[in-house]
Amino acid sequence: AVVSTQSTGRCDTRVLPWQPLSSQVLNDCEGSEISHHLVEIAEFLSKKNNNTRELLSCMGYLYNLAATENCVYLIVNSELLLTLSYLVKSSPDEVQLRIVQVIGALIQNSTTIEPETQLGECVTVLTDVLRDSSRSPAVRLYTLASLGELIFFIASQEETDGINSNWSVPSSTFVCITRCLREGEEVHTQLCAAKIIENVCGVTSQYNKQICKDAIALALWKLQMKQAATDSAYITFVRALTNMTAFQPPLLGHVVSKIGLVNVLDNLNKSQPYIQKEILNFLLHGLRVEKPSATCKRIMSDRNLLSLAINLLGNPHSVTKSFAALLLALLLVGNETLIAACNLKLIQSLDRELKRGSDEFSSKCLAFLSHCLLSFIPTLLDKVEISLKKVENRRNPNSNQCKDLNTSLSSLPTVLHLLTSRPLSQHALSTINMEQLCDILRMLPSIQSGDTGLGSPGLVEETLSTLLSMSEICLPHMDIQLAIPTLGQLCQCHGDYRGAAVQLCVRTTERAVHVLEPAQITSLYSQHVLPVIQEMLLETPPLPTLALRIILPLLSVTPELPLEEHGIVTALVELMKDVDPVGSLCSLILETLGIFMSSSNVDFSWLYTLGVHEQLSLLVLKLGVTPEVGETTILAAIKCLSALLNYVMGVVKKALQTKNKSSGEDVLRRSQCVVNTCGVLLVWYQYTTAPPALLSITQLYGGQYKDFLTPYNVDIFTESLRDEDDNRVKTTLKILKRIMTTDPVLLKTAIASTKEQLSRAVIAVKTASPTLVPLSDEVLKLLQTKPAP
Repeated sequence: AVVSTQSTGRCDTRVLPWQPLSSQVLNDCEGSEISHHLVEIAEFLSKKNNNTRELLSCMGYLYNLAATENCVYLIVNSELLLTLSYLVKSSPDEVQLRIVQVIGALIQNSTTIEPETQLGECVTVLTDVLRDSSRSPAVRLYTLASLGELIFFIASQEETDGINSNWSVPSSTFVCITRCLREGEEVHTQLCAAKIIENVCGVTSQYNKQICKDAIALALWKLQMKQAATDSAYITFVRALTNMTAFQPPLLGHVVSKIGLVNVLDNLNKSQPYIQKEILNFLLHGLRVEKPSATCKRIMSDRNLLSLAINLLGNPHSVTKSFAALLLALLLVGNETLIAACNLKLIQSLDRELKRGSDEFSSKCLAFLSHCLLSFIPTLLDKVEISLKKVENRRNPNSNQCKDLNTSLSSLPTVLHLLTSRPLSQHALSTINMEQLCDILRMLPSIQSGDTGLGSPGLVEETLSTLLSMSEICLPHMDIQLAIPTLGQLCQCHGDYRGAAVQLCVRTTERAVHVLEPAQITSLYSQHVLPVIQEMLLETPPLPTLALRIILPLLSVTPELPLEEHGIVTALVELMKDVDPVGSLCSLILETLGIFMSSSNVDFSWLYTLGVHEQLSLLVLKLGVTPEVGETTILAAIKCLSALLNYVMGVVKKALQTKNKSSGEDVLRRSQCVVNTCGVLLVWYQYTTAPPALLSITQLYGGQYKDFLTPYNVDIFTESLRDEDDNRVKTTLKILKRIMTTDPVLLKTAIASTKEQLSRAVIAVKTASPTLVPLSDEVLKLLQTKPAP
């Protein structure tokens, strides 16, 4: 570390009493030759009658020797250095100036000094010179500079080699250096003293304690405010203070208590970036303590400092930005500070800087700040869980429990903030204990119901909203078997929060059907989700729709899901009464019932007691007169009808086989209402599944529907007979045969043109499809038969 200013070694060789040697010659000489030459110089300096001109030339010559590597070692480790020190006291000012310059240059250029060298004596002599205020300012300045080189060399060697008794520095030396900082001194002298403090405190030695005093720290701060005419001077004063604070952190508290934190922050805010980094470094060293004092705690909790540090995070100067990140990591010591930092948009600023990219040091500092932020997440969730468990199911918790709960819950938005930050979200998710989060989420219903004793409705709303948003982010990364029980609890919330919880359950169910085995799905959902579905189906929209979006994917993989045990089928039948035929809810109801009624273990007798046959028939009729009904709804309705008709046909077939006509007649009588749907099925006749359903009705009830052969319906039959699908044509022929066989009156009431139209269509079928000739002949025979009067 260079303290003194380099000067030229002017030398008049004509007046020297010895033969001067050039630098080149000296570098080529052996050590013994140089030592002999130095003895000549020492003998000359020992004389008392040397004139000023000779002394000045001698000093210039020695200054030049100080730049020669071979000579520096020999001079410093000889009696010549001590001789020069004593000569300072007895010489005139001009010679004194040159002597202290030579001493400074010798120490500055030295790499090795023998332990036996009496550097301590040299320090004492120079201290006496510095203490003498009658000396010229220039002499005092260069004496101070040379003294600084000596002390720094001694301190540096002590750090590596230990204490040397020959190199001790008296305490009076540091007193003199300190006095050079007081008001009234030359600015350069003050600056030189500050540089000495900066250098000495930059290494670890026994002298740090003697320098790191409250008065010196305060003096340095005042100097940087008043005397720093240039940026380099400003930096020197602050760096000296920073190095002192690194060794003695309480110095920050003393400076702040005397100057005021407002002034310190104002200075930080208005400075240039390369000066701001020095002040930030000063704050960092002062606040980086295990047990901060009251003043440090006040500094760390100051919102203005927090805000300014966040603003400096976007500083274009990379080192300033890095130090701001490190300072923020120190300031984030508690929940309140963390919440305040997030309110001041710390996360957004950090996101911006992480995306922008920077040098290696800045990246590491920003990563460290990110790590500090993320380390809060487990702690915060621990506090939330503990405080919730303390008041769970307690209507009147004590004041301390309520206070702890309110404090911990107020930090949840911060956790959400970290989870929604793009650069931090993945790392934030890895810090969350999903089981712990599930335990917290399961308490949401009790929070909303007031069982946890939360006093503020606003806090309740914010807590619910935050936790649901957190769950929305975390659930895709959570084990399905852990998520489903949690969702079952969340679905017990009320109002908008229940809708949000059910939506989460919908998304999780879509994932579960691809991950879990059918047996696992049946077990988990039957235990945790299905018990709340019935209640949701009877709620106001959109909950019924969301509930069915949970059920449908489950039925697609596990049709045997026990819906009837949880009242879900009863709720569906109830919903059919007033459902809007155009809405998605109607389609979902019919799809769900269609899958359920098509399963093998359905108890249709129980369904009949619910009136599903009547409600289904009425809904089909309603759909038939609603032109905006979608294809999905129509197909779902036909599927439900087909399942019902298959059951009726099975009962009738069994009754015929067992010759128990009463059971068959009973189910036919109860299902009579489906006949009314024939007209709608004819309207839907273009759909593949409609003709088989209509055939089932005609096989069961014959031609009880009296409008089969109206011109409009005959057009439908005719168009169907022209279809390229033989199965569809065959089904149509069977329907015509059945209705005309069971009810000849239909032919009697049908007009002649419709009969001719049907006859031509059947003849065309005969020609086009040889396999259908027998059936076609039977239908033609019926069409040509004259009905009895």
